[in-house]
Amino acid sequence: MKNAALLRSQLDEVVSPLRKLRNIPPPPSGWIKAMREALGIPLRHLAKRLRSTTQNVQKLEFSERNASISLKNMRKIADSLDMDFVYFLLPRDSSLEKMLFVRAESVAKSILNRAARSMSLEDQGTSKKRIEQAILEMTHELVRTMPRHLWD
Repeated sequence: MKNAALLRSQLDEVVSPLRKLRNIPPPPSGWIKAMREALGIPLRHLAKRLRSTTQNVQKLEFSERNASISLKNMRKIADSLDMDFVYFLLPRDSSLEKMLFVRAESVAKSILNRAARSMSLEDQGTSKKRIEQAILEMTHELVRTMPRHLWD
């Protein structure tokens, strides 16, 4: 699991500067058409570069606008425009590490609150402070071990 922690740390470092890109909306016409038109490249010239037809390029531009274009086609089009296609996933929360901690904490709370309820029904209740401490300890253990049931 040390490798997973290292990988999370490395990925968090890589994607951190990309967070500012999160709120950049695509052009209404899509990136392909916007870039093509900004460069003054007619459909037929892009089609020729792609060894395709103008109708097919129009279909690709439409499929991009509708979020149904393949990554392969985006790479191919970007290359034909002498551009790079950049693709990445960003954690919605601040980091992968935080995502994992929040999930582990949720699982720990579920497990330990269930146990605390059972114990209180049997008049073996425990203090709220002790439960919180146990949740924290279990959370750290779940993060450390990353059991398969963590994401169930």
